[in-house]
Amino acid sequence: ARCSSPSDDAQAPPIAVFDDRKQVGQVTSVTTSPRGGRIGLGIVHRKRAEPGSEVFLGASDGPAATVAELPFAGGDA
Repeated sequence: ARCSSPSDDAQAPPIAVFDDRKQVGQVTSVTTSPRGGRIGLGIVHRKRAEPGSEVFLGASDGPAATVAELPFAGGDA
């Protein structure tokens, strides 16, 4: 799943991915897309991998991100 976040917090991978209580995944790479802004690619537990799910980066109270569907084609990235 892809997480896109409006936050410009400069976290370098690996970045832990949390739901509201516990770690549910990890961002393994981050880049900036001309169309999508800052995006990260990683692994998220299937219960939190539904597109549109809100997750948090770095800690359960960290910057919010939204899980997005793969592939990145079609103007999403």
